[in-house]
Amino acid sequence: MNRTTLKVAGESGMGLLSVGKIVAQVLKQMGFYVHSDREYPSLIKGGHSNLQIDFGLSPIHSLSRDVDLVIALDRAGLLEYIDVIKKGGVLVHGYERHELIKDLHDRAKKRDIKLVYLPAHSIARSLGGSDVMVNMVLLGLMWRIFGFKLECLEAPIRKQFAKKPDLLKIDLDCVHAGYDAKGLGKVPQYKISLPKTKPKTLMMDGNMGIALGA
Repeated sequence: MNRTTLKVAGESGMGLLSVGKIVAQVLKQMGFYVHSDREYPSLIKGGHSNLQIDFGLSPIHSLSRDVDLVIALDRAGLLEYIDVIKKGGVLVHGYERHELIKDLHDRAKKRDIKLVYLPAHSIARSLGGSDVMVNMVLLGLMWRIFGFKLECLEAPIRKQFAKKPDLLKIDLDCVHAGYDAKGLGKVPQYKISLPKTKPKTLMMDGNMGIALGA
């Protein structure tokens, strides 16, 4: 697999940016080429949005329209982005009332999409966290599906939440809980080739590029 595309979808304020920053940093450190973008709703506060990350062994100059894996942090993300997943792709979610969505499994079956549900809200709360930490639980599960070592995530998470030491341990516990989750049946597994060398690249957004140019 030369390129893998993932999308994290949820309401603004659910930690999309935190997850995206952590994942992009780790993938770059592993030696992948990374291209990422965040969609912002036209609202001052709230609204639904998503963050997409494309990574692979060759330079990536634009985002893919088709997605391999979606992490849905809420019901809207679950319903809206199931149709952008490639045939045979994976949808990871933590929406605890998913059984009330009558056509969810039919839509997934029609396109051979594998649904992976984890009670992320309950897990986060049981570890002393809040609903926002659903993002960390599902991040751990996603990392397991990709077949990557969990240790790669720990240093960037510690860096991301260094100014919130009281929450850092809970965030780490949530990631471990998602990665080690039991009772999921046969979890889908991607076979992603790891880079043999690390390209000499910089990771930056438009704001950083303008500053460096100046």
